[in-house]
Amino acid sequence: MKGLFKRFPIFAVIILAAFVAISGCIPTPENTEVVVSDGITNNDRITNPDEILPNATVYQIANKDKKSLLKYLLADKVKGLEVQFYVREFGGGENDWICLADTETLITDEEGRITLPGIRQWLSEDILDKAPIDLQLRAKAIFEGGGYVTDDNGMIRILSTDTETNPQVVLTDHDNTLHLTGGLNTIKDCIEFLNWAKKDWPLVDDYVVDAIHSLHDSSKDIVIVSGMPTEIRALCREQVNNHFEDGGIRFMPIVIKSDLPYEHGNEFKAAALGILKNLYGVDSEEVDNSLAMVGDTVREDGYGAFANKIFYIPFQVSYFFNLSLLDSEGYGYIDPVSIAWDWSQVMDIIASGDPVTNFFLRNENGFLNIAHRGGADLRPENTIEAYQYALEVGADSLEGDLHATSDGVIVVSHDATVDRCTNGSGYIKEMTFEDLRALDAGYWYTTNGINYPYRGQGLQIPTLEEVFSDPVLNKSPMCVEIKQSEPSIVDDVLNIIQTYDMEDKLIMGSFNKESLDEIRAKAESQEMNIVTSFCEDEVLQFFLTPLSVMLATGYTPPGKVLQVPIEYELGDITVQVINNSFMNKARYLGLNVQIWTINDPDEMRWLMDEKKVDGIMTDNPELLEAVINE
Repeated sequence: MKGLFKRFPIFAVIILAAFVAISGCIPTPENTEVVVSDGITNNDRITNPDEILPNATVYQIANKDKKSLLKYLLADKVKGLEVQFYVREFGGGENDWICLADTETLITDEEGRITLPGIRQWLSEDILDKAPIDLQLRAKAIFEGGGYVTDDNGMIRILSTDTETNPQVVLTDHDNTLHLTGGLNTIKDCIEFLNWAKKDWPLVDDYVVDAIHSLHDSSKDIVIVSGMPTEIRALCREQVNNHFEDGGIRFMPIVIKSDLPYEHGNEFKAAALGILKNLYGVDSEEVDNSLAMVGDTVREDGYGAFANKIFYIPFQVSYFFNLSLLDSEGYGYIDPVSIAWDWSQVMDIIASGDPVTNFFLRNENGFLNIAHRGGADLRPENTIEAYQYALEVGADSLEGDLHATSDGVIVVSHDATVDRCTNGSGYIKEMTFEDLRALDAGYWYTTNGINYPYRGQGLQIPTLEEVFSDPVLNKSPMCVEIKQSEPSIVDDVLNIIQTYDMEDKLIMGSFNKESLDEIRAKAESQEMNIVTSFCEDEVLQFFLTPLSVMLATGYTPPGKVLQVPIEYELGDITVQVINNSFMNKARYLGLNVQIWTINDPDEMRWLMDEKKVDGIMTDNPELLEAVINE
């Protein structure tokens, strides 16, 4: 603050004068205002605890009738006043207001705030049965000596527990998404960016008003979720009313960081978006009313969206040219190509759904816990039992390798032979499927070298079709590597992928470049949307080629995903693959980076927190899930 005063001495005088003017004054209706917030709930009378609760803040202001941009920032906050909350349907009369929490006395705290203790518990069955519905909200601050002040500009949105009746919703940040200035988050913003003549924030672009109206006219909801402080609420609400809400009926709730007990930006966004997603309705992968989160701050807006698997539309990201910042605290990386530069682009993206169909490339899936061989430390590797258990303990995706028996059945096994994992011996491609199925796939599994708990339990090497058709596994995304190159099994694998509609749930790879080239060529000829990783030679070329050379020569990445170890043996030299140069190149070119095979918790933390990789393949997905949730 001292630096601010030094830079703006006149502004410092204004602040001091304002403090002097209200110092020592007793709060009265003439010098006091109350500002009410918005609330969001649903009509679940029994089970759902999620609500965003309305609150009110009481300010003592020297000249409250004067139009001042800073009056709430400079005001005192009034402790000890009773506040009552009322609701009515929009368009109702003065006698239609219904008092909420009428059996409790609500008193403002040291910050001049009071929060309504719950929403749905105070509402009548008649109102709840009308959900989804918006109610007008009033806060009334009452003075001991008589008199009161009110704010009628709040709203409560009541959603339905029947998700089919709830509208779809677009969640958006306020700062730099609806307005150019950055949203008046600080006094410095007021001074340097505000349009003083209009006493308003200029619009970001020519499309935003029409876009918001279009969403509303098509019966879609819009909710602002912003990290701005309490003091900005009234100004923000006024400006939203002026720009978007014609006719005096509010349709955009505003949720700010003080509405939830999370001060840190990304924690607040994650909590708020999680509550909203739940209230609007998500019953399954097919029913999710959250269309998108539109925001300019990847590490807050993107983090909140990723944490809740909401489609994130990055908007005019201010650090576009500093690609190292285009991540969201370890949840995932933003492809620069996906940034929307105006609301016409936002609307196009929303209208098309998410244009990215592959699970591994979708922004909202963020960081992935990938069970290497199904989590080989926890269950016999590459078995149905292993894959099912990996998903149970937190894996987001599975990994497996493919071979074919002598009679052409595609099976999932890391090794070309059965010696290491079963009670048999020999090459898979030289065995019939019947002979392979007679083997015990759990025979050599042990966690201590003494006990073999899965011997004789009926575990078998599974077919790829069994994995894709299993009722637990058939919706799970998978990293598939073709290990066998002679004879080629690419045609058979692609046919199975098509049969089970797995195109958008796979990354396909191979260490063998000929096999990978065959996958790409045949997938393209069959118009299959197959995402591939890099083969070993392609990773080496990528690692050794400077970004400047790539850009000068028009380098085109052969795949979309780099699946690499932390270190690589290059001749007699051990090379650190995962370094800043490697990650920066991947980010610049919009590539995902997944690391194998990591079973150490410290390495997991380093890769997630410092290197910001997109996924880790691990033999222990339960351990990785615990590290993620720390």
